[in-house]
Amino acid sequence: MEKDSEKYFREVKEELTEYVKLRSDLLKVNIYEKTAKVTSAMLINLLIIISAYFTILFISIMVGIVLSKATHSYLIGFGIITFLYLILFLILAVFRRRQLQLYFANLVAKILFNELED
Repeated sequence: MEKDSEKYFREVKEELTEYVKLRSDLLKVNIYEKTAKVTSAMLINLLIIISAYFTILFISIMVGIVLSKATHSYLIGFGIITFLYLILFLILAVFRRRQLQLYFANLVAKILFNELED
């Protein structure tokens, strides 16, 4: 009877060890999946931001040239564009910083909790 109980506990120990190993492997896979989703979402957002940046840059150069021709001065034309961007920067820095932080924090949280559509 004692040998049967030893055999039983040995089998339970082996099964428990296998279960713990499988759970840790599942946890690793879940972490890798969530990390990949967060990384891909951030890279996509980065590409969108870079594309928007270059679009705005070239539009700004175009508008600066048009204003320069209208004012007959490159300094005044591009100065107007610079002033507009300075005002935009100050508005964003003062009023929107917290909202941008919340947006990106919420994006990461949605990815981590699988609320984003695949």
